[in-house]
Amino acid sequence: MASFLNFYLDLQAPAGITLSAPASSGTLTVSATGNTSDVDKTGYTMKFWGTDVVTNSVAGATEATAPPLPFDNNPHTVTFATEGSKTLRFAVYDSVGNKSTEATAAINIVTSLPSITIDQITGGVNPNLPGNDAGRFSLNTGFRTLSFRFSPSMEVTEWRIRRVQSSGALFTDVANEVPGTTNGTTVGAVETIAAGGFKNVTIDMRDLPTPTTGAKIIKVFVKNVAGNWSEA
Repeated sequence: MASFLNFYLDLQAPAGITLSAPASSGTLTVSATGNTSDVDKTGYTMKFWGTDVVTNSVAGATEATAPPLPFDNNPHTVTFATEGSKTLRFAVYDSVGNKSTEATAAINIVTSLPSITIDQITGGVNPNLPGNDAGRFSLNTGFRTLSFRFSPSMEVTEWRIRRVQSSGALFTDVANEVPGTTNGTTVGAVETIAAGGFKNVTIDMRDLPTPTTGAKIIKVFVKNVAGNWSEA
C-alpha cells in the first residue's frame, strides 16, 4: 500500500457572475436569471436572496435561508412581500463550497396605481356647477380655452389626455378620443413627474374630435414607473 495521497486544493470561486432582473415590476413577483462564465459547472449550486424576499423553494430573505438550487441559467420567479425599492442578490457556489462574488439587481416594486388630483381650473363660464366642474365653453374667442393643472399621487413617467365616455373610463378603452394639437392643446408626453408635482394643461375646444353641443369629459391618465396606467 502506498504511503502518500494525491489531492487537489481548489481555492478558485466561480467567476463572471451576472444577474438579470427587471428594473421595475407592477406585481410582487419578478423573473430573475443568474449566470456564471465558468465552462465546467459540474456540482455547482446557486442562491437568490434579498431583504423582503419571501422565503420559499426558490429564494430567501437572507443568504442563510435561501435554498441552494442546482445551477442553471433559466429564469426563476422571486416573490417579494411588499412593494418598494428592493435589492435582489445572487451567488454561485462550486462543488467544494467556494462562493462567487455577489451580483445584485435593483428592482422597484409598485403594485398600487397612481391617482390624480386636478385643480386651478380656469376658462369656463359658471364653473363648479353640479356635474360640470369646468363650466361652459364654446368655439368662440374667449370661451374656448380650458386650463387646469394635475398632480399625481406617486412618481409617474408618462401622462396622456383623453376625451372619454365616462369618468370611470380606462386608458385602454377603445372609445377614448385623442384631442388634436393644432390650436395648442396639450395631449401628453413621456415625462417624469414626481409624487405631488404639478403639470399644467391647456385644451382648446377646437381641438376636440368632432366637437358637438353637450356634456363632455376630459380625463387625465398617468403611468407609474412599473408601467401601469391610472384608473380613478
